Amino acid sequence: MKTARLLVLLYLLSLLASHVYRRLHPVDGVPRRDQKEIVVPVVGSAQSSAVRIAYRDWGPDEAPVILLLHGSPGDGGAFEELGPMLAQRYRVIAPDLPGFGGSTWRIPDYSIAAHARYLAEMLDSLRIPAAHVVGWSLGGGVALELEGRSPQRVRSITLLASIGAQEMELLGEYHINHAIHGLQLFGFWLLTEATPNSG
Repeated sequence: MKTARLLVLLYLLSLLASHVYRRLHPVDGVPRRDQKEIVVPVVGSAQSSAVRIAYRDWGPDEAPVILLLHGSPGDGGAFEELGPMLAQRYRVIAPDLPGFGGSTWRIPDYSIAAHARYLAEMLDSLRIPAAHVVGWSLGGGVALELEGRSPQRVRSITLLASIGAQEMELLGEYHINHAIHGLQLFGFWLLTEATPNSG
């Protein structure tokens, strides 16, 4: 019994130490050399903080804009070959969505709707009134949400292996699917918050 108590005590102490260490040494995305960055207001929090979005920008500023949205897991680097090819006729922007790559990792809301709001803020900051949007996987949902929120911002949408109708994914039942995804998120939370780690 003493051994079990000692193990629990050691676990709790190491968990406490890891939480203190992570608070003092936060880990965040670091933009790569080939990326620019822009700061936009945070979505989903009353705090007056900001979110950094790292992005690649190819082609002439005056050309029509194509916005390339990556899937999960991943980042805008997925378009390193496609971007320069399209840049022969267009200005091509491939952001790392917040929570991915070189952008801010810790954000209060990782939803598709929040990502669409971040992109609208990004387009405003870059003074881009409208863009052709290409969404791959998760990026497809963000593209559709952006068009739903701000149809004037989207000239066209191209979906590549995009997410589909949620009710048809996984087991084909909306509530069961969400319960399973909730359990998956809880598992990830346990890994990050209930396991001693340094981030």
